[in-house]
Amino acid sequence: MEAAPDMLYFFAQLEPLMHKDPSLWCVSARNELGLGPYASDLSGLTRTDVFAGSLAWMLPAELFRTEILPRWPEKDWAQHLRSPAVSRGRQCIVPEVSRVRHLGRDTRQDSAGAPESRARQDAGLLVASRQPTFLGKVLPQIEDEAFRSAMRAGVLGATVVKDLSEMPVMMEGSTTVWPWQNLPGYRVDFACMSEGLPPECWRMVAGYFKLPEAVPPRGFYQGALRLRWGATAVLFIVAEKTSLIPAQDLQGRVLLPAKDFHLSPPPLLAVRENVVAAAVQDAGRSCKSMCESMGKVCYPADLLFVNDCTMLRQFFNCGRCEASSGTALPALRAPRERKEERRGAGSICLTNSDVLQHPPSCHAADSDKQRLCVCREELSAAPLKPAVRERAEATAEAAGWKPGLRRMALHAKGLQSFGTVVSAPKANSMHVPVVLVAVGHSVAALNATSRALRAARGFDPSQLQIFLACCGAQVEPSRQLLQEDFPEAALTVQAQTKPVLRGRSKTLHDSARETQHLREVLTAALSTRNSSSLLVVHEGAQLSSDAIGFFSQLGPLMDQDPSIWCIGAWNDAGLAPYVADLSVLLRTDWHPAKLAWMMRAQVLRQEILPSWPDAEWERFLRRNEVRLDRQCIVPEVSRCYPYGPPQSMDDPSLRRSDRTAFDDFMRPVLWNKEGEEVQLGELDRMKDRAYEKLFLETWPNDEGLAHSRAVASFRDLLDLETGTHHIILDEQSSGWAKAAHFLRLPERMEKDQTIPGSYQNVLRLRWGGAVLYVVFKGSKLLSAAGIRSNVSGFQDIPRQRPVLLAGVASVVVSRLGASCAATCSELETGARCHDPDLMFLNACSALRHFMGHEACGECIAGDGQEYPSVVLFDTQLSGSAPHFNAKVRNKLFFEEHSPPVGTCIWNANLAFPPRCDAAHRRLARLCACRVAATNLPAQAADLSKPSARPIVRNLVPVGQVDASLPPERCGAAFGNRLAADCLVNKFWCCSAGMWCGASKQHCVSPDHECRVGNSQTHFCGAGWTLRLGTFGLTSLADR
Repeated sequence: MEAAPDMLYFFAQLEPLMHKDPSLWCVSARNELGLGPYASDLSGLTRTDVFAGSLAWMLPAELFRTEILPRWPEKDWAQHLRSPAVSRGRQCIVPEVSRVRHLGRDTRQDSAGAPESRARQDAGLLVASRQPTFLGKVLPQIEDEAFRSAMRAGVLGATVVKDLSEMPVMMEGSTTVWPWQNLPGYRVDFACMSEGLPPECWRMVAGYFKLPEAVPPRGFYQGALRLRWGATAVLFIVAEKTSLIPAQDLQGRVLLPAKDFHLSPPPLLAVRENVVAAAVQDAGRSCKSMCESMGKVCYPADLLFVNDCTMLRQFFNCGRCEASSGTALPALRAPRERKEERRGAGSICLTNSDVLQHPPSCHAADSDKQRLCVCREELSAAPLKPAVRERAEATAEAAGWKPGLRRMALHAKGLQSFGTVVSAPKANSMHVPVVLVAVGHSVAALNATSRALRAARGFDPSQLQIFLACCGAQVEPSRQLLQEDFPEAALTVQAQTKPVLRGRSKTLHDSARETQHLREVLTAALSTRNSSSLLVVHEGAQLSSDAIGFFSQLGPLMDQDPSIWCIGAWNDAGLAPYVADLSVLLRTDWHPAKLAWMMRAQVLRQEILPSWPDAEWERFLRRNEVRLDRQCIVPEVSRCYPYGPPQSMDDPSLRRSDRTAFDDFMRPVLWNKEGEEVQLGELDRMKDRAYEKLFLETWPNDEGLAHSRAVASFRDLLDLETGTHHIILDEQSSGWAKAAHFLRLPERMEKDQTIPGSYQNVLRLRWGGAVLYVVFKGSKLLSAAGIRSNVSGFQDIPRQRPVLLAGVASVVVSRLGASCAATCSELETGARCHDPDLMFLNACSALRHFMGHEACGECIAGDGQEYPSVVLFDTQLSGSAPHFNAKVRNKLFFEEHSPPVGTCIWNANLAFPPRCDAAHRRLARLCACRVAATNLPAQAADLSKPSARPIVRNLVPVGQVDASLPPERCGAAFGNRLAADCLVNKFWCCSAGMWCGASKQHCVSPDHECRVGNSQTHFCGAGWTLRLGTFGLTSLADR
């Protein structure tokens, strides 16, 4: 047994509380969940419903004498004490950082499991090793009522993780000794298929977080488990049955099935900035030596959680990865002989498979090994002094910055023109067949769609048919996922019955395959179900939780009005600045052939399928000879959202503009992500003649086209804030291209002059607090509205684009280190932040407009989801500089190139767009906060703690290295990142096929001449889509 120096002092401080509080029955010095990633506060204490003894523990003598000894078992005494019949609802106190642990195991089995697995758990325990810790300040917080209240508040106030793909990363901080009650929380709710908490269920959840798999699970308190999550947050793992969540809040909980934890890739259980991979010149150095050179500390418990091949490949260029044994592992071993190197053996990554005999050590070193280490702040580190923060804020204010409101929303309340937001929605089932079209390209995208369907209110799995394409890249794991998620649904794996197009581009090839698959899907679905309508949901569609209700309300209307030939959940013109009202519906000549749509079965069977094309099925449905002057209904605010960009991003034949289309026109679309249920009101207004009258004259608040005023030029649009207006374009595609560029809409126009989202050649948009109609000269609605067809001029389109912002949004500058989500929640209006709104503030023009030119003495491009922001905290004031992987750190000189206070930064990498919950301790964010709909709860404030990663002045290829990428990959399809072996080989150019290299083929692209060539400081190649002037690209907000 290994004991900390303050073990006895720990017990001495807690003994009086154990006698005082009848809800306590034991104190243990060992926390079985105090593993390296989850322990950092020496003064941290927690309660647990499960007996936590086995090494050093304490019970009241009277209780031991009267209750325990008379019922002492013949064997498995520890498991006996874990029984609820023994604990009787009482708890034990355990420390966050253990004061004791096993020091080796023999070969016999004990009551807790096999010695090998227990040895691994022992090696992962963090044990205090320095001076005693005074617990006086935290003792009142561990008392019965105080702890229960804190846990309940923490669970209810935590941000719910609705999908494991959204699991936040562990963040770095200057210290972690503050009480956990002051930290933001995240919450993961899980469910088991059977009653109680069976071993196989907990095993899957515990395996995801690398927690002990023993049952009953250790560390739970009234159904909830609290863990540190990095240095700046806490994580609550909450079972389906818990007394910490009131009964009225149980409805609508997002419960993640245990199998999701088993199927999902585990998170990185370390702060990425703390993981240090030894460079070639550091071979033979111990982790202790490397950490000390960085002013940090190595703890052996942390090394166990980077001891696998997945972690090694993220930080080293592994030729192969093998299991070995030794205290100097995990590590990279270089080829030992030149012969071995010539044979192509390459460098070998080694993991430690014998933790029982060779536990990981910070002191160990081997001359031919480059160690993978975890270097963190010492456990006793003090928090940042208030005086330092005050100096930083004073410096920032001297530069012209002040937090607070910059622009008030033009609408005081959320808009509800036709219907009402339902505060307590009912889950009415929808009796329309749902067809899930799975192509098998991405199991992650399919899982997102599956989860959204299961979470949608009113979804009936018995109405679901699933069709999986035969030839997708991930068809087998997709099939397994679908069978597990929808066991009651019919699953058909389609055979390829017709060869796809040959000799064409990869994009057209994929389109042909998808078109063929969809034809087979529709044919089979119509032959097996006798229904008037068919709802089609595509792989990668994330439905809002009210999407089923949306289709359910509109389905009968499509049967009543033959001029309505489809209903879509996606609005192609629904960019964030142009939408605000969840109750508004629009008729459009444009078929929303994306993500989720519904059509009449008769139309599909008799009109569509007989003339189905070989490829490009979306364009086929948008042709007027197919549409026959009928329209579709779409919402103003979309009810679905794409999971990610198309799979064909690495098609070498694509132009750069094709690759940026997803980031320009789909990411900025606002959707009902919060899932508010909306009663859409009287739907007769959407019938043919009634809608035309509404569109022209009777739209509430005189917002019809007939009441609009003419806008003579685009320059006049800059000053519009209220009222109803129209602007008239000629019918030439060049005219629309100029207008679309100004409006940030797609410049593409179909041959019949149809533009996305338009109705009879008129597009209705919100323009701040006003309404703007964009009208083609030939539209018949002009004469019906009594408007003269005077075409607006394009010669005076201003070079400086307006800052587009919805009328229901305010602009706020955050406090230092605060996220936009937290900033918006602090407004009196209970406003909410939405990611798409931030994309339209993501430009120097917007930063200077709202921050002030004095606060933006310099404006630079960066790569971070916490931008747009202004630097307010100098590195010299931050106490200690953050550290990155040594391979990259030495090349970038992060601190020397860090921008000074007063520098504004916008995000030039829209593959990772701005996020509301991102924050950085050196930055104040520029935020857009939308007025929440009536009677809806405000957005939770505790969403994130600021990052401390380095900020660099120049965006350069060497700074885009990401060790998690596949070998030699780069560019737009990989988040505009660069694989680690590209760094090793000094390949900085990225080809159209997304491969790194140094040749002319890699460095040159059709729309950009690379004069510099292969350079670690200049981006070259058709694969990059960073918004840089060298590529002729700008931010969406400045486009």
